[in-house]
Order: sequence, then C-alpha cells, then structure tokens
Amino acid sequence: MADTPDARDQLAERVRRLAPGLPQALASVAAFVLRHPDRVATASAAELGEATGTSDATVVRTAKALGYSGVKEMRRAATTLISTRADPGAVLAHRIAQVTEESPLSRVVRDSVGDIEALTGFIGADRWEDAVSALAGAERLLVYGMPPVGFVAEHLAFMLRRIGRRATALTATGVHLADQLLTAEDFDAAVVFAPVRQFPEVVTVVRRVRGAGSPCVLITEALDMPVATEADHLLVTPRSSLDTTGELTLPLVIVQALLLSLAARDRDRAAAAMSRLEEHRLRLAEDTADAHRRTGRRRSDASAPYVAAPGAGEPEADLP
Repeated sequence: MADTPDARDQLAERVRRLAPGLPQALASVAAFVLRHPDRVATASAAELGEATGTSDATVVRTAKALGYSGVKEMRRAATTLISTRADPGAVLAHRIAQVTEESPLSRVVRDSVGDIEALTGFIGADRWEDAVSALAGAERLLVYGMPPVGFVAEHLAFMLRRIGRRATALTATGVHLADQLLTAEDFDAAVVFAPVRQFPEVVTVVRRVRGAGSPCVLITEALDMPVATEADHLLVTPRSSLDTTGELTLPLVIVQALLLSLAARDRDRAAAAMSRLEEHRLRLAEDTADAHRRTGRRRSDASAPYVAAPGAGEPEADLP
C-alpha cells in the first residue's frame, strides 16, 4: 500500500474501524498499537509479539489487516502519529477529519467513554494505590499544570482544600514560574499534569520536587516523555490526543478519583472540613441577608421626608 500522508495519519482511525472485526489475537495487537504508538514506532515484530502475549507472525498479520504492507510501514505510521500529536494544528485537523461523517457530539461522547473505560487498563490498581498513598501521607501538596491543563491543576488544589488538605496550584510558564516556585517552597508531595508534551517548565517542576526529596506524581499520556523516568509515580492515560476526546477529559477523571481516594483515606478530616465549609456558608448567608435588610432600611429612610419631633436634635447616624 502506498505510504501517503493520508494513510499514515489514519492509523488510529484504522484501528478503531477495523479492530472490532478482527480475530481476538489480532484485535489485541491492534489495541496495543493504538494505546502505545511510541513503543510500536521502535519495536520489532518479535518485541511487539512478546509485549502483546502473541507472536511476531500475529503482529505481521495485524499490520496487514490494518492495511499496511508490513510491520515496517505500520511503524512509520506510528512515528507520524506521535509527531502529529505535538503539532496543535495537525491535531485539530485530525479531529475535524474524524467528525466529518457523523455528529461531532456522538463522536466525542463515544471516544470519551472509550478512553475513560480504558483508564483502568492503563493505571493498574497497585500503581494507583501507591500514588494515592504518597499523596495521602503529605500535609502540604503542590499541583502544577501549564495552560490549557492549568485549570485542572487549580481545580484539584481547590477541591483538596475543601477536604482539609493544604494545597497550592501553580500554572505559570516561562520566568513567571520562578516567582510561583518561590512562594510555594514548603510542600511534601506534588502532582504534575503534562498530558501530551514535555515542556521545560514540566522538567523544572519535576526536578524541583525531586530535589526537595518529595514524591512526585506525573500524569501524562506520553510514555516517551524523558522526564517521566524521573517521577516517583507515573499515571499513564490513553492517547486522547489521537482522538476527539481532548487532553483535559482524562485528567479531570483522575482528579475526581484522587479526591475521592484521599477523602476515603481520612474521612474524619474530609468530613470536618466540609462541616466548616457549611458553617461558613450559613454565616455568609446570614450576614448577606442582614446587610440586605439594613440596606433596604436605609433606602426606605432616605426616601421618606424627615420630620423632627418637638425638641428633638439632629437624627442619629446609621451604624456602620
């Protein structure tokens, strides 16, 4: 088959379209190709066979079933797919191409559900519990994510504080990150979001955390990210940058699971923090209602003509 740009760019789409109709062994290899294009790009047929629990012959048959002349061409397609992930324009064009023949809503929902369901296959129970334990033992947590995943970092820190954890979110890039790091020097563990690519800021934060002797949990879909080897706990997600799910959906799912896991580890602390939150809300509601009543009284008094009682002096000023 000709190695045209269109053919290479459609590796992920081919797997999704053709894998359901393949024999079980070939479908297993195809699923591995979709989940780990970085490994496929450099591995031999024998290595892929070992990684998938099949054989080199099965890998070759899978490549041909996907429309490639062989494993070599499939490797080139995987390499192109990885490079496409780093180009925002190419990623957008690829996603638009995936929704031209069906409702964008239906496709995004389908891809998102599929990626979410695949999460537990990427993050095993033991790996998850190890990461949660590292965070549960920390009194002060640092969370980093540069735009656009920065709001996910801020959301995690916000919700951690709601369950009684001291947490600070950093989202700066460039030299501004240095100032944020200066104000967040005291922490016992960190969560770093780097969904797709390794930026210098991600390296700086990971190494700053490691230099402080604190455990670092790195959340990414890029196994080929060099700094991933420096993180204490690596939570790898499905390649949502290759479909219409987007880079933020899976980090948000992980955030929700982390919050519930940490709250379950220390239920008394979480419950006490939520009780304090409710007390503050009730007091705020009472103070707001009182302020509205006082404001209404002032407005009523200001609109009525003033008639001094006989012998009365100047009217008293309203209390602040």
